[in-house]
Amino acid sequence: MASPDSEACWGLQLNHRRHAKRSHSRVKRSLATVDRHRNMLACGFMRDSVSCLEITVL
Repeated sequence: MASPDSEACWGLQLNHRRHAKRSHSRVKRSLATVDRHRNMLACGFMRDSVSCLEITVL
């Protein structure tokens, strides 16, 4: 049972994954963006926060 929230979360995670694979030199700069997204997820998707944040952190 996929909710729109979790779908949005997966989209973010996939984008970060693809981006990180393409340019490892920018990973450190991307971490700030990941933190920002993590904060947005924590605020906007509290229902899926546990699974969503665990996935995003990977």
